[in-house]
Amino acid sequence: MKLFNLKRSALAVTAAVGGALLAPQAGAVNIATDGIGEVAIAPYYTVRDGWLTTVNLINTQNVPIIVKVRIHEGRNSRDVLDFNVALSSFDVFTGVLKEASDGSGPVFVATDQENADGLKTCTIPSAVGGGAEIPLSPLAFGPAGTRNDDGGPTGSTPTLANPTGLTPEAAERMREGYVEFIVMGHADMGTAQDPSTFPLPLDPIEDVIESHDCATLETAFSRANILATARQFGEPINALKFNFTLLNPSRGVEAGNTATTWANFYNPGASAVDAIIDPADNVGCTITRGDERSQIDNWVPDASDAGASCRNLITAQVAFDFLEPSLNDAFPQTANWWDDGLNLPIMAMPLNTTNAHPPENLRGVDALSLTIQRSGIVNEWSNNPALGVTTDWIVTLPTKGFYVDGSETLTQGSANDGVTKFGNQGPGVQSAIIPSGVVDTANTHNRPETILGVGDDIPYAPFANAFGQTIETDRTSATACNEVQTAVFDRAEQRTFEEDAEEVVVSPAPPPVVESQQLCYETNVITFNGQSALDSIYPLLDTDGLPTTVSTATLPAPGNTAGWMRLDLVPTNPQLSGQGDQGGLPSNVADHRGLPVTGFMLKQRTFGDVTRNFASSTDHAYLRDNDNLVLQN
Repeated sequence: MKLFNLKRSALAVTAAVGGALLAPQAGAVNIATDGIGEVAIAPYYTVRDGWLTTVNLINTQNVPIIVKVRIHEGRNSRDVLDFNVALSSFDVFTGVLKEASDGSGPVFVATDQENADGLKTCTIPSAVGGGAEIPLSPLAFGPAGTRNDDGGPTGSTPTLANPTGLTPEAAERMREGYVEFIVMGHADMGTAQDPSTFPLPLDPIEDVIESHDCATLETAFSRANILATARQFGEPINALKFNFTLLNPSRGVEAGNTATTWANFYNPGASAVDAIIDPADNVGCTITRGDERSQIDNWVPDASDAGASCRNLITAQVAFDFLEPSLNDAFPQTANWWDDGLNLPIMAMPLNTTNAHPPENLRGVDALSLTIQRSGIVNEWSNNPALGVTTDWIVTLPTKGFYVDGSETLTQGSANDGVTKFGNQGPGVQSAIIPSGVVDTANTHNRPETILGVGDDIPYAPFANAFGQTIETDRTSATACNEVQTAVFDRAEQRTFEEDAEEVVVSPAPPPVVESQQLCYETNVITFNGQSALDSIYPLLDTDGLPTTVSTATLPAPGNTAGWMRLDLVPTNPQLSGQGDQGGLPSNVADHRGLPVTGFMLKQRTFGDVTRNFASSTDHAYLRDNDNLVLQN
C-alpha cells in the first residue's frame, strides 16, 4: 500500500505455474483489498421516492489531502456536481444527496461536524461546505443543440432566474447515479517549502488546510494561484476510506455499504528507487494537471517532459480545469489483481491507444477497467410480496462513459453495430474521449492524450454501442446497451429456463424466441417480478428497449420466493446478437471478456409498520473469464 511514511520499493513477489511467471508491478493500480486507497466509487445514489444517500469520507493519514468529489447522473455518466474537499490530518467529511426542499430536483448538502473551534472541513468552492442545498446541474448534458447535448433528456437555456436551466426532465435524469472520489495530492508538514513559490501572503498550504482557513484555500485553487499551490503538494497517497448509506426515513429503513476502492491509482515515480513524490519534489514544476484544459501546455504524468509537469493531480477549481483529474489518470497504465482461480497475481497492460505521444497514448481508464472486468455477477435474491420482501440489484459501470460517449459519427444519425442512433452526439466539453478529426486547440478545452487514433471511433470494446437515441427525436431512448443473460436459481438448486434452441421439434417450425436483456445505462437497477424498493428509471431493458424485470415464475413453487442469480456479461445463447462481448477489453495478456462492473444488492422488508421495517445490502460476487490468459515469462 502506498502510504505517506512508507517508501514504495519494487515488489519481489513472483509465482510460478508450468514455468510461467507473473510478477505484480509496483505502482500499478489495484483494487484496495484493505479498503483504503486513492480512488473510491459509490456505485449508487438515489433521491427518488423518499430515499436519500449519505456519504462519509475519512482521511486515515497524518497529512492533509485534497479529494475530488464528482457526482455523475446514471444515464450517461455526465458530471452534475464537482467540488474538492480538503481533509486535514485524520479528518472526516460528510454530506447527503436528497431531494430539494421545494421538490425541484436533487441537491447536495454538507453535514460536516464543527470542531472545538467551530470550524468545519473546507470545500472548494467553500459554498459547498456551508450546509446549504447545492443543486445538481444539467449543464453537462445540455441545453439542447449545444455542444454538451448528448441526445438524452436535457435542461433548457440558462436564465438569471434559472441559472442551470433545470427542467423536470433534467431533474428526473439526475435523481440517480453514482459518485467518484479521487485523491489529488498530499501536503507534507515535514517537507520544507520554498516560500518564493507561493507569491500570495499565505501560510504554507498544509497550515491553511489544518487551520480550516476556507477562504484562503479557495483563493489558492484559483487559476492565478494554482501553480504555486500545486508546487506544495506531493502525489496522491492511499489515505481515503469511504462509505455510504441509503436511507428512506418515511419507511424507517436504511442500508449502508462501503465503496469500491482502488489503491496506487496515480504513481508518477513508480520506476524510481525512491518512489513517493513528496511536495519538495514539485517545487520547480511549471505545468499543472488542468493546464491542458486552459492552455496549450501538455501535462505529462511522470514529468518526463522538459516543462517539468507537476507530479500530482492538483488542478484549479475553475472551468475547464475542474474536469481533471478523471478515472483516465491511472498511471502507469497497468492493472494488478489477484486471480483466485489461478491463485496468481495478474499484471496486465491495456492495448487501446490514443492519438497522442507517449507515455500518454495508453489509456489509464483501461487499466482501471481491467481491475473490475468481470464475465459474470453473482448474488442472492428474495421476492415475496405477501411478506413485503423485495430485492434490487445495482449494477454500475463507472468507466463506461470513456468507451461510449462522444461519437462524432452519430451527429446526424448513423448505424452503430447494427443499431441506428440519432441525436446530437458531438464530443462535448465533458467528453472523456475526443474522436479523431476534432481539432485540439486551447479554445476547445480537449485533452490531447484522449484523442482517438485515425480511423477509430466510439464505442471502444468491450462496449457494443455508442450512447445515443434509438428512436429519432425521443430523448428518453438515448442509451448504450450491452446484452446480458440471467440464470436464476432457487434455494433448492432449481433454475428458470429459456426456450432451448436445440430442442427437437416438428419441421418446419419458426426459430425459438429468445428475449435478450440489456444493461443500457451507466447505473442499472435490476428488479425481480416487477417489485422494487427503489423505483428506478434505469431498469434492465428487453430486446425492444422497453423496461423488463427478472421473472422467477417458472421456478417450482414453493421455492420461487428466494434464491440466487448469475448475471452473465458474456452472452452465450446463439440466438442473441452477441453485443455483450465485442471481443473483450484487450491487454498484453488476454482479451478480457465481460464488462467493467461494480455494485451491490439491496433487500427491503416492510410490515406496514415503520417501526418494524428494515433493509440490508450485500456486495456482489464476480466471475472472470481467463480462458485465453497468456502467462508472461
